[in-house]
Amino acid sequence: MRSILLLFLIVFGPKTLTPEFIEVMKRTTWRAGCPVAPSELRLLTLPYWDYEERSREGELIVNPSVADEVDAIFRELYEKKFPIEKMRPIEEYGGSDDRSMEANNTSAFNCRDITDGQSTSIL
Repeated sequence: MRSILLLFLIVFGPKTLTPEFIEVMKRTTWRAGCPVAPSELRLLTLPYWDYEERSREGELIVNPSVADEVDAIFRELYEKKFPIEKMRPIEEYGGSDDRSMEANNTSAFNCRDITDGQSTSIL
């Protein structure tokens, strides 16, 4: 069992973002004033079950301080076969929460003003 967990962490563990992806983030989900630099974020590749009960792989961008916890949560969801329609970085939706939600997409990092316009949300 330990070797399976190790393989899981190697394949699906947190990865640093590529310079190319960071450039996309700078145009969509990150801006000056965000409390975390893009180079500090991590990419998680996670298994999930889609609505047709097919095993898929998705990606979430997260702060490394929560990467292990997020990984554990999604691993538990996968074990319980909890359905997720899709799991793509919000950059694929131009950083638009509305477009991502309309697609029923599960995403994580998006540095943007919260609706009151007075502070920043990084979820």
